[in-house]
Amino acid sequence: MLFVGRPKMKKTYPADFKNVLLIMLDNLLSLLNMFEVEVVLCGGTLLGCIRNQLFIEWDYDVDLDVLPGRENRKRLFDLVKFIKKFPSQTRLNVTTTSLPVVVKFTPLVPYKLYTNMAFDRTGVPNPTIDLFL
Repeated sequence: MLFVGRPKMKKTYPADFKNVLLIMLDNLLSLLNMFEVEVVLCGGTLLGCIRNQLFIEWDYDVDLDVLPGRENRKRLFDLVKFIKKFPSQTRLNVTTTSLPVVVKFTPLVPYKLYTNMAFDRTGVPNPTIDLFL
C-alpha cells in the first residue's frame, strides 16, 4: 500500500501572508469580474477549500485556472494591461514572464509594510496568485 501524506518538513503559512492573500484575492476577483474574465479555483487552493474550507497551512499562493475561450483570454490580457498601467490603483503587480502557462500577481504594498511583514524571508516565498492559462 502506498501512503501519500503531508511531507515532514513544511513551513506554516504566516498569518500576515494569509491576510495579504485574501485581500489580493478579493481585489483580483473584483477586477476579473469587472473585465468579465471567467476563472475557477484549482490546485492546492481548491483542495484546501474542499477539504478544510481554508488555505492549506503550508501553501503560499492562490491557484486559479482561466476558463477556455479566445474571448475570455482576450479579456484577461486586457486586465493584465490595465494592472500594468495602473498598479497603484489595483494594488497589484503582475508578471507575465511565465507565459503562455501562468500569469503571476503579487501585492503592491508600501516598502515599510513589505519589510515589516518580512515577505522576503529566506525559504518563504512571497504571497502570489497564480493564474493558469
